Amino acid sequence: MVLQVGQHDENLLSDMLPIYYTRLFPQNIFCRWLTCGSYPHPVSNRELSFTLADDVYIRYLSINNQKDFQTLLQKKIPHKLDIGGVYNTKPSIARHDSVVLARELVFDIDLTDYDEIRTCCQEAKVCEKCWKFMVIACEIIDKALRDDFGFQNILWVFSGRRGIHCWVSDYEARTLDSPGRGAIADYMCLIMGGDNQNKKVNLGSDNIHTSIRRALNIIDQYFEQLLEEQGFISTADRLQTFLKIMPDENLKSQTEKVLAKMSEASLDRIVIHQEK
Repeated sequence: MVLQVGQHDENLLSDMLPIYYTRLFPQNIFCRWLTCGSYPHPVSNRELSFTLADDVYIRYLSINNQKDFQTLLQKKIPHKLDIGGVYNTKPSIARHDSVVLARELVFDIDLTDYDEIRTCCQEAKVCEKCWKFMVIACEIIDKALRDDFGFQNILWVFSGRRGIHCWVSDYEARTLDSPGRGAIADYMCLIMGGDNQNKKVNLGSDNIHTSIRRALNIIDQYFEQLLEEQGFISTADRLQTFLKIMPDENLKSQTEKVLAKMSEASLDRIVIHQEK
């Protein structure tokens, strides 16, 4: 599903947000989620932060119950609400001495990370074509989190601009230390190198790890559609960018000669080349 954000007038927020927080905001569900379900933490120990009008930022807010939360929302009318960790005490009282006991394991996927390969949009712009990169990323990460790590309580949410956030709320995920979180992130990361490196993903030999093979199978379901819509090798410049990732100079030369004689449609070039 593609989420499309329509035109809106930010000048109306001051009038509309009080109505939203009074009538529409799911306060009960939100508070239940903040307490972490089957392995609860005191909601009063959870840090909240608000971004108000004119980018005024307030940290170390806390609530005791849903009624407190409703009062706080209607009093502050935040333009943005951020969820922090669960502390050993109420963060609004002992902010300097408090220690984080738990926080969700969060992954942030941003479409700007795909600017090197998406051809339809750049930077903050998003369309239905490049949103497929988000769909693929969600499927791959969700499958890895469930199959490889056994996590079950996974929430995917639109970031509000150009990406998606994944919140993992299992007790084992919430109580992970920093090295543990880093290890999971490293497990899922295949991209190596900076802007000056052409080939940034090396899968190694034919003995590919099962998680990578599973990811490739997911990508295969969308690849031809992406190839057609993004036109990865449909122009001379894009073809040259594609060829730079080939380490074998002979293969690169042969591929360039064959593809240069064919239709500029990316899908036609790949299908014909495979048949040959």
